[in-house]
Amino acid sequence: MTKEEIESKRLELELIHKDTVHACTVFDNKSNIVVGFLKEPNRTTKMMALDKAISSPSTAGATVLEACLIKDASDPRIMDEKKSNDHIYIGFCLKALGLI
Repeated sequence: MTKEEIESKRLELELIHKDTVHACTVFDNKSNIVVGFLKEPNRTTKMMALDKAISSPSTAGATVLEACLIKDASDPRIMDEKKSNDHIYIGFCLKALGLI
């Protein structure tokens, strides 16, 4: 996807979900862009992630990612549990943590 396509999809998802949507990207093992879209975390999710961030930033990021990822619009490798996709999942956990 180009930057313009990603932004267009993000805006479309904001209309559908009636909420702020963040487009996040990481690279796969072949330097291809992996795109994920995350809704703005609600207050409860932010509070849970902040509490977890003290002892485990990775778990805090996973909390936000799992609560906010718009799965049907995002690359399926983000949540795929194959070892070869671990760096994608971890990258998105870090991006999700940045939302709080």
